[in-house]
Amino acid sequence: MEGLGETIGLLFEVFLKAPPLFHAAVIAMFAGLTGSFINVCIWRIPRRESIVFPRSRCTSCGHVLDPIDLIPILTWLVTRGHCRHCGAPVSSRYVVVEAINVTLWLSAYLALGMTGRFFWTGVGLSTILAVTGISLMSREIKRRERAGFTFISIMLTALVLAISIGPFLDLTRTGFVGATKNQEYVKAYALAMERIEEIRGIPPANLHSDRKIYIETERLSDNIFADEVLGQYAEMRESPKVFAEKFTDIYTDQRKLPDPVMERFKRDFKRYYGFEYELYPQGYEVFRRITTVDEVKDKYDPGRTIRKVKVTVEINSKVTKGRKIELESLMSEG
Repeated sequence: MEGLGETIGLLFEVFLKAPPLFHAAVIAMFAGLTGSFINVCIWRIPRRESIVFPRSRCTSCGHVLDPIDLIPILTWLVTRGHCRHCGAPVSSRYVVVEAINVTLWLSAYLALGMTGRFFWTGVGLSTILAVTGISLMSREIKRRERAGFTFISIMLTALVLAISIGPFLDLTRTGFVGATKNQEYVKAYALAMERIEEIRGIPPANLHSDRKIYIETERLSDNIFADEVLGQYAEMRESPKVFAEKFTDIYTDQRKLPDPVMERFKRDFKRYYGFEYELYPQGYEVFRRITTVDEVKDKYDPGRTIRKVKVTVEINSKVTKGRKIELESLMSEG
């Protein structure tokens, strides 16, 4: 036993003396595996299932996944987001969670080096990511039970994670401010992913930007701001630029639209997404989310139109001013 401990200690010393690039590679692999486990927790804990047994299976065909099916990020990319056994689409959530976790750990390493502080920062960030994901999955399950929401109804042809390295430089700060920033960035990513997943339940031909859903309605009287004459809501109705700068679909008991406007907003939300709008918990007032949809042509098939969905989440809290997180997804019928 004593010899084993000495061997482990020697190997650890050798690892610490290895080049930074080697450290980064090992950290990326470890973070990817950790992200894979977080995905298991996100899927199973809201369903009150064991996170240990049984082994991971395809949620469509039930096939027990082999080790080659569980390589973080790489397996999803190689199979183009489909099960290798039955061909069913695999949610982009898996690869996004793993990519975020890898990015968080590498960012912490770049800022703190191979130190104890780096390790515990990584553990803390992964914990926040897991808790946020579990919370959002629980929310989604409740929605589907009420509205019959189908998780995969169209093919996700491409996913572009549009992030700036700027926010991650703040992630490694210590103390209360650093911890608050960590939580806010992870929540912002979760809010963006939540919207992407909800949009996947809508046929691509019916995808619209928020302005089209709530403002540019077929009848002027259906406009959620139709009765607003003065102030910011009237400006948002008349100016696409002001709408893009001020609109949000994140409301809480502490931040809501005027009652008549809120009722119209909820009506249009249910008509578009297919389920009732739920207010977010206290603390989400610092986030602003807006979705835009543009049509782009497939360069390999000019006759096919692809919808580019862009979800932007802006953070405006006391410690995080004006940071934006963006997710883009290209969607088509197949």
